[in-house]
Amino acid sequence: MNRKSTSPIPEPIVQLQRQLDQFRSARPHRMKLPETVWELIHTCQLCGVNSFDYLFELLRHARELAARPAEWMSWNYRETLERTASLPESTEL
Repeated sequence: MNRKSTSPIPEPIVQLQRQLDQFRSARPHRMKLPETVWELIHTCQLCGVNSFDYLFELLRHARELAARPAEWMSWNYRETLERTASLPESTEL
């Protein structure tokens, strides 16, 4: 039976969540990193932020992130980037 999904969540996200649930139930002690990444992606979606861009910038500015994590939240990292745009980049990928 073919039914059209009425969920407001895109099907790839639903499938990813199912896979994470299966992985979580099989390996509960190894779930901290995937859950953290999922939570970052979800928070970006709630803030209207491109999660790929956000994660990329976190990697690019790892030292600054470690020194001042509150300035690198998904809802304010763009302001931090604008504020530090005139400074030379200290971390390269």
